[in-house]
Amino acid sequence: MLRYSLEIMEKHNLIPYQIVIYMGKNELNMEDKLNYNLGEQNILDYRYRIIDVEEIEFTDITKTDYYDLYALLPLMDKERRKREGENYLKECVEAIQ
Repeated sequence: MLRYSLEIMEKHNLIPYQIVIYMGKNELNMEDKLNYNLGEQNILDYRYRIIDVEEIEFTDITKTDYYDLYALLPLMDKERRKREGENYLKECVEAIQ
């Protein structure tokens, strides 16, 4: 993440806001930071945001115009997916079409 950030800053002279979207089978257990301290003059404290795609609610995406995120709908809203099963997937297909 830090390397990507530095490349964007060098190439485009922009400061990126970085987000990791986690799409894993297992529960999220990633660190949202990289840090070390090797004395007063050698310190790194780098942080970024991690979003677990399963925690995003269906309506949080469908009420927006971010259509490029619609492809992730079948992976979102874990509790609703469990509860509604195939009906949830049908609603995802309808939203994507």
